[in-house]
Parts: sequence; C-alpha cells; structure tokens
Amino acid sequence: MSGASVLLFTGKGGVGKSTIAAATAVRASELGLRVHLVSTDPAHSLGDVFGVPIGDAGAVLADNLTVSEPDARVRFEASWAEVRQALASLVSQAGVDSIQAGELTVVPGAEELIALSALVDLAERDDLDLVVVDCAPTAETIRLLSAPQVVTWWLDRLVPTASPWMSMVGPVVEQTIGISLPGPAVMDELRRLVERLVATQNLLTNVERTGVRLVSSPHPVVVAETRRAHTYLSLFGLRVDAAIMNRLLPDAVADPFFDRWRAVEAEQADVLSADLAPVPVWRVPLADSEIVGLDALSVLGRAIYADEDPTARFTTTPTHEWAKLDGVVTLMLHLGVADGRNVDIGRRGDELIVTIGPHRRVVALPDSLATTPVRSARVVDGSVRITFG
Repeated sequence: MSGASVLLFTGKGGVGKSTIAAATAVRASELGLRVHLVSTDPAHSLGDVFGVPIGDAGAVLADNLTVSEPDARVRFEASWAEVRQALASLVSQAGVDSIQAGELTVVPGAEELIALSALVDLAERDDLDLVVVDCAPTAETIRLLSAPQVVTWWLDRLVPTASPWMSMVGPVVEQTIGISLPGPAVMDELRRLVERLVATQNLLTNVERTGVRLVSSPHPVVVAETRRAHTYLSLFGLRVDAAIMNRLLPDAVADPFFDRWRAVEAEQADVLSADLAPVPVWRVPLADSEIVGLDALSVLGRAIYADEDPTARFTTTPTHEWAKLDGVVTLMLHLGVADGRNVDIGRRGDELIVTIGPHRRVVALPDSLATTPVRSARVVDGSVRITFG
C-alpha cells in the first residue's frame, strides 16, 4: 500500500469529535507513526483542544505530530476563482445581471470541497504515515464527502468543451451566438479540478487506505443520527470501520440519582452496537475534567485504544459486493439499513440509482448487465440486495 493511511472522524455536534480525533492522532504519534492532523470543519476547534493556536500554516506540536486548520477560502480562491470569473462572464453575456451571474456560478460547499481535496496532497506525501481528519458535524460531512461524485459529474460535462476541435470551431460558435467562450487556460483549470476531485473520490472510497470513525454519545437522538450516518456513508462507498460511544457515566459515579441515566446509556450503547455490527463500538467514559493539551489527549488515546494499533482496520466488510446467489446475479450493498421503506431503486441506462432518505448514489453497472433489467430489491439483515435477470 503506497501513501499514508487516512482516518476521518465525524459525529453530531457536541459529542467530542475533535477531541477523539486529536487523541487518536496523539496516540498514533506516540507509537512512532508520522501523523498529520487536519481539520475540514469550517468552525475549527483543534486549537482549542490542544490549547495552542494552529492556523492554516499548521504547527508541529510533538515528535511525529503536525496539526493544521486550512483556510478554505484561501484555497478556494487559488483553485476556483479564475474558473468562476470565466463562467460568470459567460452567464452575464447571456443577459443575466452581473450580480446574479456571480451568484449562479457559486457551487454550494465549494470552499470546503476544495479544502477536502487537499487530503490527496497530504495522503501522497512520503514523510507521512497517517492523516487524521477532524470533519464537520455529521450532516455537513455526509454532504461534503458525497460532493466529489456530484460535482465531478457536473464538471465532467463542461470539460469536454475544451477538446482540441474547439480551437477551430470556437470562433465560428462565438460569431453565431454572440458569446465569448472560455479560453484554453480556463478549460485546463477545469480539467485539473475534475482530476483532483476524482483523485479525492478515489482516496475516500479506497477502503484499504481510508476509514471513517463515528463519534456518538449515549442519547437516543444522537444514536439515531449515528446510525443514519453509517448508512449514508456506506451508500457513497466510504467504510465505517469503528465507532466511539463517548462520555458514558464512569463507574466511580455511584450516586443513586444517576442510576436511571446509567441504564439509559447502557441501553443506547447496546442498541448502537447491535445496529452497527460487525462495526465495533468502543465505550469511553466521561472524563473528570476538560480534556485540553497533549498530556490529557495522550491519556484519552490510551483509554480508547489500549494496546491496539489506532490505524488498524477493525471492520473488513466491503460496502458493496457482487455475488451469484441461487444462480442469480446479485448486488449487495452493506449499508446497515434499518427500514426498507426508505430505499428506492431506479435505473437509467447502464447506471443504477440507489436512493436512501435524502441521499442518492449512482452505481455504474458492468457491461454484462447494461441491458439486464432489475429483477428485485429487498433489505436483508441491513443489506440491500438487488437482483438482475
């Protein structure tokens, strides 16, 4: 396996996601791995967790440990500004007000998406063994991690206009429609952006290199969101290899007042363990003080992983696999789906469209099934089984 491993941490806001990510990075660095901890959360909090300023340039906080909080706007301006300006000019030539043209060429989440694509640069560095990513809260992370597929689809339909013959017919087209087309430099920039997003998508869905860890707390609302996050992330080909149930009441709290709370927490931890199986759910007790600084994070890292390697893959189940069951070609999507009524399967040519809740994934079918109709789709033990023939 070439390049650094990648671990992404996400969870509902307020569950201690940044602290768990930082503790993992610290523990890995103590074991001799060269680690870079990076935040893709617009509301950076790693500086607060370590108790020192971080910033876009990053800081070396310990042997083998570098931490950074990239400025998404700076990276956006460097990667997208020229393209956006050209597209805005194109739209405004069509009679759209300049202010409206600028708004029309803004891709929602583009700043964070380009910051996310910086992961590829980190993961390919020879001087790193592990990249730990402190992601935004769950809902934003799911939208962001699925965005490369969506935005790549959109950009891929713009880039073909930069084909070689455009240099010959471009002037004729411009005279005919009265609009100046983007120049080669802009189209080259678009092509590079597409390639970068494709590389990002490939890295995120490479289960040999990339794993996602969900951070939860023992409350029904948070557990429900964690369960949905597992399903949605699996839908887009990202594998959740472990989850952390954080801030459980410790055994030292013996006051009978907390007995009911303790029972609810144990029940929710059991529910999450059953729903995410075979993904392990590690239980972490509530600390007796705020966890800030390297020493406190080191203690937490040891409490989470004990003697385990933090970079190990604790789940090997693929997110999807093809099989022949009873002589029928079957696509199995291991998504941890609890309710089959929320699953919708569609077909468009050689693409299968799988929709779960508000999220949709397009699965490219092999040539042998390009004209074969979908026979059935059902949920079996949390997996969506789609048969063809």
